[in-house]
Amino acid sequence: MFRSLILAAAVGLGLAGPAMAADLRFVDVDVDALGVVDAASVSKTDDRARAGLTLLLRTPVDGAAAFTMVLEFDCKARTYRHAQLTTFDAEMQVTSQSPQESEWQEVGPTSRFEMIRAMACDGEQLPAAESGDLKVLHRGYLETPLESLPRQ
Repeated sequence: MFRSLILAAAVGLGLAGPAMAADLRFVDVDVDALGVVDAASVSKTDDRARAGLTLLLRTPVDGAAAFTMVLEFDCKARTYRHAQLTTFDAEMQVTSQSPQESEWQEVGPTSRFEMIRAMACDGEQLPAAESGDLKVLHRGYLETPLESLPRQ
């Protein structure tokens, strides 16, 4: 339902188009952010996998309207760490990019990281986002009334 509201807002603004820029997969949405993974960012070698989680923010943080965290997973140990952080402005232009070598953390069984781990490590498919264009998704999300979104 929340994804439908976002798409309706994007179509109402004349932002949705037929072209798919990327194969974006829906992770979650709430009053703070809409999360998607670009299927092309997913890779796996032996027991290690990577995926890029993009969070489209309701309210910019330090000038960033969105950011992508490249997550590295140890599939066997069911842990993850942040490998890289990229920030974007409202036009989805890169504003910064830096490596982020964080400590390994356990993947919570009901967390967004478990959904991404299952996609990266086990090949499970997440639902497709209504658009492959981050700018279209972000504008649709911003037009979605807060009261219709779940609280974190």
